[in-house]
Order: sequence, then C-alpha cells, then structure tokens
Amino acid sequence: MSYTGKRLPTLLCEVVPRAGQLSEAKCFGLLVASFIFGGAPWGCSQHMLSRAEEGRRKSLLERLASSVTRLHTLIVGQWVARNWCAIEDQHLKLIQHLKDRWCDLAESVFDVSGCVEALLDLSLGVMVGEIPPYIDYSRRVFSLPSGQLLLRAICSSPNKKLPKLSFSDFTKLVHYVMAPHNWLVVEACERELTELPLPQWQGHIEAKKACSNVADTTSVQSFLAALVKAYGPVAQALSMDLLASEDARFSHCMHHAQSSRPNNKQFALAQYCVANLASNPRQLWCVPWGGGKSRIVPTAGVIAYLTKTATEIHIVYENKHLMQRDQSDFVCYW
Repeated sequence: MSYTGKRLPTLLCEVVPRAGQLSEAKCFGLLVASFIFGGAPWGCSQHMLSRAEEGRRKSLLERLASSVTRLHTLIVGQWVARNWCAIEDQHLKLIQHLKDRWCDLAESVFDVSGCVEALLDLSLGVMVGEIPPYIDYSRRVFSLPSGQLLLRAICSSPNKKLPKLSFSDFTKLVHYVMAPHNWLVVEACERELTELPLPQWQGHIEAKKACSNVADTTSVQSFLAALVKAYGPVAQALSMDLLASEDARFSHCMHHAQSSRPNNKQFALAQYCVANLASNPRQLWCVPWGGGKSRIVPTAGVIAYLTKTATEIHIVYENKHLMQRDQSDFVCYW
C-alpha cells in the first residue's frame, strides 16, 4: 500500500464527519470507501448515517446495498442495508471470507444463500473469532431445531443491544439447550426464551425444570389409592406405602438420594408400576416435562429389585449423556 493508501483511512475519518456538507454522490463515495476499509472510517460513516436526514439515509443505504451486491451477492447487500448500524470489523471480514469461499460453500450446502444469511445473522450476537471453525460449527447447528431457535433469539430485540457471546460460550449454550432433558423444557417455553437475553436462558430453564407441572400429593398412600381407583387393584403387599413399612431399606435408599429423591407422587407412581407388573408386564406411562421421569424410572427399578419383583433391571436410555447423568444422580441406588 502506498503512503497515500496508508493515509486514506485517516483522511476518511477526517472527511466523513463533514459529509453532511457534501453532495449525495460524494457521500456515497465516502460510504463505500469506509465500508471497504472498515475500522474507524466505517465507524465514522455509521455515525454520519445515524445523523443523516431519513430520506438521504435511505437513499445512501439503497445505493450501498446495490454496490455490495455487485461486489458480493444480493443476500449480502440486503443484509448490510438492513443491519448497517450493527456492522463491525468481524462482519466485514466474515463477508469477505464468504465471498472467497462461496464456491466451496455452494458445494456442501443445499441453500447457500440461506446459510450465508444465517451465518451473518448469528454474528450479530456471537463473536466470530476464527472464521473457518465458526462457519463449520454454525452450519451443523443450523440443521437442528435448537440452532434455529437460538438464531431467532439472537435476532430478537432483547439481544441486539447486549455484548456478544464469545464463541466458546455460544457452543456451551448450544450443548446445554440440545441436551434432551433441557430441550423438552425449551420447547414448552420457547416464546418466553426468545424474549430473554441469551445469558439468562440457563437460569430460566433450570427454574422451569425445578417446577413440577403436577403438584405433589399429601402422601404416598393417598396417591396409591387414587391410582388403584383409576387403573385397578394390585397385590396387597404392594398396595401400602413402602416408605412407611417395617422394611427400612426403602426409606434408607430414599434418604440417601438427597436432591434426587422422588416426591410422594413420584414414589407412588413408581411403586404402582412395579405392583402392576404381575397383571400388566408391558406398561406405557406418559409423564409431562417437570413431572419427574428421571426420578420415577430409577425408583421403580429399586422397588422392583428390593421386593424381588425382578432379579435383573435394565434401564434403556436414548443417549449416553442421560445415562451418565442418572448414573451420577442416583449413585446410591446402584
């Protein structure tokens, strides 16, 4: 770059603030030059646009969109005109990288324009960092419902004015949201989440998980009686609250379960499931999120083993993560 070229960004920073005194054509020339250089010149142009009269600003942005479209693509030109006030150096670098790698991206993505727009939208709320890992990871996330939800949330008003998430924090949030035991809660309160800043998501989800959809019952025995009335009687030995029985093994197990201990309703349902195995060896129970499925299943296994209803207990999980979680939460059962 020549001496003049090195001085050009500085000159732009000096001239752009006085662009209001220039013709629209000259303002547009300064705007394009600032967009190309980025950094301080682009910051000056953003300030100039924010102070420009509405009609002039609209005209300048339309011309900028056309210019960017010629340099890149229509989708990028439209995105720049729509998000001009939020564009930073990381967006300009990402735009240039996408232009240079457009053919590679087109070979691996069915809807390349949609993918590019999503990558740009995501960068409004996430620090891009190293561009290739950002693109590779984000493309995989976009194919998942959780990724689409996060993208909508990032583009929502509560997150637009917040500091961006680091790429590391973003990947952690994606992993957390995608976990099956969290995703059920996320689906149920999707609208609430999209209205919250991303840093508050985990706390909100955990609070939802802590609230059971079904209120607890006054005692195990009262809910056992309700289940017998609704679904039929069971053997006398298992129709009474095992926690109140002379066999202290049940209360001992539940005492050591601590934070994972089932409530009265959950224990009663687990006990009734086991008691009903003699007449109904194949059962399907539908428990809503927050109802305690993760506590009911291991508890039923313990009851089945201690009552000798079964000598071997097999619990099947849909993924390794859930298995390891229950293995840790219910270590006193095994």
